[in-house]
Amino acid sequence: MEDKLHEAPPFAQPTGLIEGKNTLAFFRLKRDQAIAFAETTQADMRTRYERTDSNLPRNMHQVYIYQWGHVDRHLRQISKIKTHANYPK
Repeated sequence: MEDKLHEAPPFAQPTGLIEGKNTLAFFRLKRDQAIAFAETTQADMRTRYERTDSNLPRNMHQVYIYQWGHVDRHLRQISKIKTHANYPK
């Protein structure tokens, strides 16, 4: 789905504020919070918006779709790395 390298915008680059060993725990905590919110909210997520770098705000329904697509992208990157001949067995 992505054939070329991608550089994250500055706001999405790692800050180094979370130690490497804690990143998975932090990810899981925030993922679980997001899932719990999505499962229980009564809010119409299509009528709640956030600003973006463009003139086109996106609704929170779109944000959730984007978020899990982004996670999927990283999981595919990890799978690709693991299939490399030099990856430790």
